[in-house]
Amino acid sequence: MHSHARKLGILGGMILLALLLAACAPKEPELGSPENPIVFIFTPSGQQEDVVAGMEALGTLLEEATGYTFETKLVNSYNAAVEALCSGQAQVSHVGNFPYLVAQERCGVQVAGVFLRFGSDTYATQIIARADSNFDDLSDLSGKRPCWNDPLSASGYVAPIGILGDAGVLDSLQEPIWVGSHASVVSSLYEGGICDFGATWVDARGSIEDDNPDVKEVVSVIYTSEEFLPNDMFVTVADLDPEIRKNIVDALVAIPETEEGKAAYDRLYQIEGVVARDDTFFDTFRVYLEASGLDLEALFE
Repeated sequence: MHSHARKLGILGGMILLALLLAACAPKEPELGSPENPIVFIFTPSGQQEDVVAGMEALGTLLEEATGYTFETKLVNSYNAAVEALCSGQAQVSHVGNFPYLVAQERCGVQVAGVFLRFGSDTYATQIIARADSNFDDLSDLSGKRPCWNDPLSASGYVAPIGILGDAGVLDSLQEPIWVGSHASVVSSLYEGGICDFGATWVDARGSIEDDNPDVKEVVSVIYTSEEFLPNDMFVTVADLDPEIRKNIVDALVAIPETEEGKAAYDRLYQIEGVVARDDTFFDTFRVYLEASGLDLEALFE
């Protein structure tokens, strides 16, 4: 009996010690504190130095608007952004429409706000080439070499290959050059000797116009689609605290109300603002994807 009581006493002491140790263990700092900042991921789109300057400016403005601490990071692809979101390495990110659908399926990310360009939250794709190539229509691209942005870029790859497939020239194209951003597609054609044509959002030529004022004379538009693609967006992870999420979304929407905010958005991604949306905004786009037969996960590999 005494032995049994002694064992119970020891067990009780161990449990008490464990509880005391747990109570004394340091708690994880609150998300958004300097010790545990909100990680905000950005991906290449325009000139890298502009994206970096824009994201740093936006991070500062968000800190002022919300009181949270942000850590801004530039990754090299949409794939890396989705991986960061779904592995818990980031809480907020810029993604394109295809990466959003993949990330939403994989780990339930939520739309924070869709970009506004030229007053619209949808956009078209354009196929461009050097003006001196004398290409008049899509049939002239047969046997030529494209510059593509990223395998998950809607306007810089996925939509254009469907358009070129319908035009009957896709299978004749030479091995593509992958350049990683819309600005790089425009720059590659402007410089010449890299590829014969490329595809971007309308009108990505403006992304290098400050340094190359004659870009719209040197690089011409061969084809422009209808506006059916949802713009890029900011998204948050599914388990982000609702109050933090609301404060971030409200701040992102309000950013262009100041001159500093307008400048930050323009330098970052050449956008006018952000409009709050939810997943239903993509219903029409999903119908288009289902009809196309595209395997997004395969594109992501």
